[in-house]
Amino acid sequence: MLKHVPVAAKLFQEAASQAPGTAAYFLNEGFAWHAAHEFGKAAEALEQALRLDPRLEDAYRELALINAESHDQEALRTTVLRYLKAFPQSIEAQTFARRLQVSEP
Repeated sequence: MLKHVPVAAKLFQEAASQAPGTAAYFLNEGFAWHAAHEFGKAAEALEQALRLDPRLEDAYRELALINAESHDQEALRTTVLRYLKAFPQSIEAQTFARRLQVSEP
C-alpha cells in the first residue's frame, strides 16, 4: 500500500498546480509526502498550505510531527511556537509546547 503513496502525492501536487490558491490540495499533498517519508517535500507542501491559509491547524500539527520525526529540533521549536501563536487554546499545541518546554516570547 505504501508504494502507492508517492503516486498519491504526485496527484495532489498536480491538482495543486492547477489550483495554486487552494490550501487543501497542498495540505493533502503534505500528508501524502509525509506518509512516503519524503519529509522535505512534505514540509514544503505544508508551508505552502499555511501561506495560503494560516488557520489550517492540521498543517501545523503535521509539520510538527515531521520536524520531530526528522529530529530537527530547531524547526520543531519554531513550528510549535507558530502553532501555539495561531491556536493558543489548542490542547495539542499546548502539549507540544509543554513537551518541548517552550513558550511564546
